[in-house]
Amino acid sequence: ALHAETGLRNLPAAVLDAYLSGGEAPPTALVCANDTVAARMIAHLRARGIRVPEDVAVTGFGDLSPGVLDAFGITTVAQDFEGVG
Repeated sequence: ALHAETGLRNLPAAVLDAYLSGGEAPPTALVCANDTVAARMIAHLRARGIRVPEDVAVTGFGDLSPGVLDAFGITTVAQDFEGVG
């Protein structure tokens, strides 16, 4: 079970762990709210021996951190924040 002490920062990883602990195969893709969460999920998956992108594709949103994107190989959705106001 997920508890309050998990904290928001670790919640995506805790949810994935809860899913995997049920004996389910990993999902084939994760769509994350932003690139920071995507990078954390990639690190979390790799620490558990799950290959990204071979086993699980991970996408982010925001195109905010080019260095992180390159280091983790994140596919991201670019958003023109200035253009949308």
